[in-house]
Amino acid sequence: MILQALLKLVNDPGIGQKKIHDFRKYKRGEEFFVDFLDSYNSARMISSILVKPGEKVIFQEQESVIMYCVTEIEYYSNSNSVQNVSLKIDRESEFKP
Repeated sequence: MILQALLKLVNDPGIGQKKIHDFRKYKRGEEFFVDFLDSYNSARMISSILVKPGEKVIFQEQESVIMYCVTEIEYYSNSNSVQNVSLKIDRESEFKP
């Protein structure tokens, strides 16, 4: 039931809601790279899938679904299509590692 509600938000965030990017549908190690830090409280991601500060991202890590908030983005000097993204755990999410 919680997962269904989350999927509804991903597909239709509504007015004033931040977009949620579901990275479970992408290939980790090919389409994006993520390093979980500080006991999953933060993460760094390199991705060509563009996100914006304040938006949410979802990852699958073993048996857990984890939601993070995009806090900072750096672009590589040779490309505006590859981002180095700082993420912080979304404490409001019901998904915990």
